[in-house]
Amino acid sequence: MTHLAEVPSIIGSDSINRSLSISQRTKGTLFCGPSGSGKTTIVQLMMKKFPELAFSVSATTRDKRQDEIHGKHYYFLTPEDFQEKSLKGEFLEWEQVYESPKGFYGTLVSEVIRLRDNKSVIIFDVDVKGAMALKTYADEWDNRFDLATFFIQAPSIDIARERIYKRQSEKAETLEMRVNRIPEELTYADHFDHKIINDDLEETLFKVSQILHTFL
Repeated sequence: MTHLAEVPSIIGSDSINRSLSISQRTKGTLFCGPSGSGKTTIVQLMMKKFPELAFSVSATTRDKRQDEIHGKHYYFLTPEDFQEKSLKGEFLEWEQVYESPKGFYGTLVSEVIRLRDNKSVIIFDVDVKGAMALKTYADEWDNRFDLATFFIQAPSIDIARERIYKRQSEKAETLEMRVNRIPEELTYADHFDHKIINDDLEETLFKVSQILHTFL
């Protein structure tokens, strides 16, 4: 399993990355944080409030949940398809979040290009290591990628665990793996522009809205 300390995560081929970096300016917002932080709920509500935001759909090899739609929530790929795309350099970043063939996640270059060409402000909802990789790109692209970054966390690990298990969307083993990653993920909070403890959702939404209003 890839360790978080080895950030940034694996990136796409140089030729694709160069073609992306020398193109027109790209603007985006990035939300990350441990499981149970509520970041996905925040992202969904911010997209309703700010119509210029467009969601970057990540790719994953995990099983699709009952209420999820391919191409809307994730691009659900087989481990073989995921590996093939990684070998072709089709990911901006990817990683094995959990030690399983179903534990791969990544950001497709084609997704970023699609949203950028639509003149959208891209909103990323990614795990901590993927966020660190995207931040590295933003820093290296000579200000061509204007990225506002948020680290969202629960008030405590116990509260995060409670939120995770309330979802009842995965097997207990997978849920516990998510909980076990939290302490290490929290050590990366200071790398992001805005660190927000999501204790009260309404208060959190107000803080994030104010920041996004200024950024956009």
